Amino acid sequence: MIWLESEPERVPLVRQPLVQALSNILFLLGIFLSPYYFWSSGLPQISHIVLAWGALAVFAKGEVIIHNPWRNAFIFCVYTLSVNSIVAAVNGVVLPLLSSAYYFFNLMIVVGLVNAAIRTGLDQFLRWCHWVLLTALMIQTTIIVSGLGRTFETIRATGTFNDPNQLAHWLIWNVISVLAIGRAIGAPLRVGVAAFAIALPAVVLSASRSGFLGMSIVFLSLIMLLANKLSFYWKNSSEIIRILGRAALILALGSLAFASNELFDLALDIQVGWNILDRFSEIGAFTSLEGRGYDRIWKFPHYLVFGAGEAVNSRWSEKTWFLLEIHSTIGGVLFSYGVIGLLLLFVMITPAILYWRDWKMRILLLAPLVYSIATYNLRNTMFWVGLALTVLAALRVRGGVLVGAAEISRGTMGSARRIV
Repeated sequence: MIWLESEPERVPLVRQPLVQALSNILFLLGIFLSPYYFWSSGLPQISHIVLAWGALAVFAKGEVIIHNPWRNAFIFCVYTLSVNSIVAAVNGVVLPLLSSAYYFFNLMIVVGLVNAAIRTGLDQFLRWCHWVLLTALMIQTTIIVSGLGRTFETIRATGTFNDPNQLAHWLIWNVISVLAIGRAIGAPLRVGVAAFAIALPAVVLSASRSGFLGMSIVFLSLIMLLANKLSFYWKNSSEIIRILGRAALILALGSLAFASNELFDLALDIQVGWNILDRFSEIGAFTSLEGRGYDRIWKFPHYLVFGAGEAVNSRWSEKTWFLLEIHSTIGGVLFSYGVIGLLLLFVMITPAILYWRDWKMRILLLAPLVYSIATYNLRNTMFWVGLALTVLAALRVRGGVLVGAAEISRGTMGSARRIV
């Protein structure tokens, strides 16, 4: 057990030990590069490679601390491997094992990231992440609204991602992380509001219904967080005038740049707007329960205890016509890993949410889960990295590094384990 009474002294990257500085640089660079997909989805991107080297640098340094929710995540990963190993053996293919490999890979990343933050000091590490996330967010939204990014079906923006839902998922976690870290390092709430405002146009242009569901929860949480500030602003009218003045200036300058740049014609195109609206009103085979794979749950109920495993979807062709993965994390985990796997997933995620004592922040962390109702996002590395950053932020709010492991040792969050 490690007992840390206070944050380590802040040390610039150039003055840190070589391996520690290297791991921090790799993690920050990996987070910054996380939106950039250079190859097909499912293949390791540059950000994954960079993050993996960051984790390996941490592990090479020495002892590693594992605490909840990552101990619970390890149990979940082991269970998925057990189920997928059986599926792979029975069907004579290795593809099911790849899903478990993704989960173990993401777990390795977050364990490395958490330990890098602990060794550096949560406050300093989170401040770096805050700036990286905001910078990456501004660049991504600029690429999208300028029409320079990729598109899906000619109308749905994907930015530098391969899929509009990937974009929306990343934007949701980015805003959540900025808000959570801002709370931890004492950044003004308006920074989080600005992050939401920057991300919203990109979510709209992605036309992701899952993204809108997730952002609606973020918006609800923001309203609740802002409600605490209303009494202050009501008593300080001069502060309101200054804020409104700055907002008007930014809006005027932005409008001028927006109107004068022909690259923004795509965002102004009325036809694009109607196409996006049509996206939300369309009803067809692929918007039905069968068209999203949910029907497997009741057509193959004997898998609902232990799970059917992932991949080899040709197994369902006799009773279903949609043979891709189920478009839901909850539904997908329930069918692939049964009630046991779903319970293990909730046991993994619940402590991460309960780290926050503020119920408004707990609501904020429900956004990715609401998003995942209609999209499978559990293999996405940003899900794990975002969860880790919010956990670190909550720990910082509660008083220190791993809350000095003092709070953990008292049993409020489970015990920490060391692995040599």
